[in-house]
Amino acid sequence: MNMKWIKSMLDRWIHMNKKLRYGMTGLLICLLLGFLILIPSLRLSPVSGLSWEKVNAGTIRLSWDPVEDCDGYIIRRYNKGKETMDEVGRVRSASICVFDDDVNANRRQRYAVSAFRGEGKSQIRSGESEIRAGGLTGYETIGHRGAMDLAPDDTIASFERAKEVGYTTFECDLWTTTSGDLFIFHDPTLDHLTGKEGDPSKLSEDNYLMYPIINGKNADRYPAQYPPDLDEVLAWGRDHDMRIIIHMKVLNEHFDKAAYPKICRSVKKYGMRDKVLFFTSNYRVSEQMSHYPLRTGFLTPFVSKAMRRYAIETAARNGCELVIMRYQPQAPLTADINRLAHEKGLKTAVYNVSRTEEIRYLINSRTDHWILNRALIWKR
Repeated sequence: MNMKWIKSMLDRWIHMNKKLRYGMTGLLICLLLGFLILIPSLRLSPVSGLSWEKVNAGTIRLSWDPVEDCDGYIIRRYNKGKETMDEVGRVRSASICVFDDDVNANRRQRYAVSAFRGEGKSQIRSGESEIRAGGLTGYETIGHRGAMDLAPDDTIASFERAKEVGYTTFECDLWTTTSGDLFIFHDPTLDHLTGKEGDPSKLSEDNYLMYPIINGKNADRYPAQYPPDLDEVLAWGRDHDMRIIIHMKVLNEHFDKAAYPKICRSVKKYGMRDKVLFFTSNYRVSEQMSHYPLRTGFLTPFVSKAMRRYAIETAARNGCELVIMRYQPQAPLTADINRLAHEKGLKTAVYNVSRTEEIRYLINSRTDHWILNRALIWKR
């Protein structure tokens, strides 16, 4: 039947008026030439220069070279269970941040990016470019007051123990005397560690040297420990290649603006600009700190989502790079809080962490750092 139809059409073509036949032939040739000329302009160049970089724990940024005359880009990710590539997003700029549990778990993942023009059935796509990303944990463990369960906290001995067990960063607390001397001490009273009554913020000059540390974990093994001053801690951190995050405690109450220039001079003196970060839980102090050349963070001891979101907004507004939150089993840090911080360019840290189960939870919620009360649990 098909052959008879084809034969009849050929017969009609042959017996068609000669002028009409020549005209239709010319029209077909013109259409063919026009289509061949149009094809290159419809094509899009393949995506090139595809690369990736770590942003935060479990978050990567894919980037590539822009493609001319495209309306956007399609990003696809390998689906291990289906052995296929699933679309994970469309963007107009040549960059996208991706949250990826596989990468978060230190496993490699495959991505593909193609350019497109148009919509629906008329859409034109370019060739794909593929890349494998992975091998990032992005996490860092931080010693709370050094190694507070191995030596008296906030002492040089505690910082030394933190270094010995493998930490590269430790946290400590900053007070100032009434004469402006800066020293490291945690408690709001002297009695717990020194056995003497007193308020560390009421000390004058360098009187803190008159209060040796006689209590705390394994205090009998570390005699002659005194509250170190800021310069001593910065010098020790520089000599031992350690990073330090410092809680500015006294400024939360007294708002002593004269301390800032002294802190800046000490940081510059010991070349610790890139290795020390100062943080506070006071909104006014955080705003003041933004006017000085210091790396800063913001601490919120509250556990409600509303307060944590407000803390993230404050940290981002004041140019902080880290937001620190308290871990509490009844109201643990959630993935959406971390995501909000990451979207604003902030890293997240959690303090008051004491158990390996809490670390596992923090990994799953994409927390960047945790400040440990027990120095050795991270090795488990």
